[in-house]
Amino acid sequence: MRQIIRWQWHLDEVFVKINGETHCLWRAVDHEDEVLESFVTKTRHKTAALRLLRDAMKRYGSPCIVVTDRLRSYGTAMKTIGNVKRQEVGRQLNNRAQNIHLPFRRRERAMSRFRRMSNLQKFASTHASFHNHFNLEISATPDTNIGSAVAKDLGLPTRETLERVIRTVAYVRNICANHGRLWNRRLVKRIPKLKRFGDDLSVEKIGEQAQPENYIYNVLVVLCRMLLRQSLDTSFPARVAALITARPGHQQLALGFPANWESPPVWTDVND
Repeated sequence: MRQIIRWQWHLDEVFVKINGETHCLWRAVDHEDEVLESFVTKTRHKTAALRLLRDAMKRYGSPCIVVTDRLRSYGTAMKTIGNVKRQEVGRQLNNRAQNIHLPFRRRERAMSRFRRMSNLQKFASTHASFHNHFNLEISATPDTNIGSAVAKDLGLPTRETLERVIRTVAYVRNICANHGRLWNRRLVKRIPKLKRFGDDLSVEKIGEQAQPENYIYNVLVVLCRMLLRQSLDTSFPARVAALITARPGHQQLALGFPANWESPPVWTDVND
């Protein structure tokens, strides 16, 4: 979470159908597109708007400006809290919150919608977490020290390397979100060559140079290394290893996993 999150919030709601019944997904977004709060209700009224505001303010404090649409429930909730003077209402002022619904809609169609309210709530929360994790636009950050610090914290050598890794991971994420095929697929984007991960990555000869193969295997290796850098208790590498081990050998090769993929340190450290 970024340091300045109390400047301006955008509140919005979107209708989602579950088994033919219309439900309402509420969201609070800050001025940098970070999702602060999201939950699902069956109706669109003051109680739900009040809950959205209180939950967000309990975690992040009171915002300077709250941008909403013309739904009366927001105004009533703001009066109850006592910060109605901070509310701004305009036709296009809340585009930031409305744009955050677009990726959710794409994934909703890919998942053939939802069958239960609890599934929608779980998906909305998980989607918000992933969105926030990859929302740090390093290339748009004017302070190069921030990008370099984030790269160092994740175990990457430079800011430029971090930008390439983020673009590659986001590309793979979009394939998965749209139920695309990773089987026997060479990715358009390639993980950059990293000396510190050299013992883990699977490489191929391109001319006279050796470059990491553009299969999903190398993306998973870099993700595991970055997560392990943040916390040695993360279960992501172990779960990936268990998932791949359960597949037959020809399927492992089709995903770019080398024949001796369990030998590199990133996987042996997990097994130990």
